[in-house]
Amino acid sequence: MSDMTEKPSRLTGADHPDLQAIDRAISARLDAILDAEQHAMEVFVRRQATLRDRLLDLEDGSETVEVTTRGGIHRGVLRTAAVDHVELTDGARSIIIPLRRLDSVETG
Repeated sequence: MSDMTEKPSRLTGADHPDLQAIDRAISARLDAILDAEQHAMEVFVRRQATLRDRLLDLEDGSETVEVTTRGGIHRGVLRTAAVDHVELTDGARSIIIPLRRLDSVETG
């Protein structure tokens, strides 16, 4: 009588070779989909980014940038990317440049 009250056992992916193969295939496909979605989101974010967004990204690093303005070319580490200006420093001096004066920003 006790055999009648026991629940039937269920197979898991680890119990059957066919299920293991299906599990691996589904996992690989899901990983590929997630990678593609992440890449698409990164592209979308880059396309929506403003100059200030890009400057904020550069502010997080310590990479030397070259900023071109009507008044010349300025090189240094981007110390501040504020709402209306950037501040570059080369260790010895700093320069504050209004965003409206920027013509281009080069990295690397």
